[in-house]
Amino acid sequence: QVCNFDTADLDDPEIGRILSTNHGWEGNEQRYELMQRVRLWRFVSDQPNYDVGERFMRRIEYQPGEAAG
Repeated sequence: QVCNFDTADLDDPEIGRILSTNHGWEGNEQRYELMQRVRLWRFVSDQPNYDVGERFMRRIEYQPGEAAG
């Protein structure tokens, strides 16, 4: 499924807006949903460093001490 679609507009800013759509979940549920969307988008778009919003994925991935374990 990786890049199995028209990739001409892969860097369109609208993608970030779509992935960041808030469905009214409370608390951390919205953040968790956003992280899951980013994980899926990273896979299907073959963009392993893609992130949106408050960069939740990068903050999790680059926590010192966590990566070594």
